Amino acid sequence: MPKTRSQLKNETFKLDQDGLVREWLDNQENKTFSVNTALYYIAQQFGTGDYLKALARYNARITNRAADLLTKSKSDDTNNTSHQIVTDATSNPTSGSRTELESNEEQPTPNLDFLSTNQDS
Repeated sequence: MPKTRSQLKNETFKLDQDGLVREWLDNQENKTFSVNTALYYIAQQFGTGDYLKALARYNARITNRAADLLTKSKSDDTNNTSHQIVTDATSNPTSGSRTELESNEEQPTPNLDFLSTNQDS
């Protein structure tokens, strides 16, 4: 159910005059709904804490996992053991409380195409 006018709060943001964010925003038919949906998606993926801190922790975890996999691969090469196929080095960045990035569950990279209202033929 859509929120009533009394349930909405105006916020002011400064955006670059050009660039990817401006292009995305300019392509939205309903900017309010699109921005709310995009922010909701981010909060689901990274929690409700500070986004930049959550993103830094997520990127650090990805880097550490990649380094661990590389070390294991090199170790397997020197021991002449079979290689394990690794399908994805990323993890779901959410936890039960959705405020920290602590989950080890494997998740595919999300498809964000639904956030665009641009109708490509």
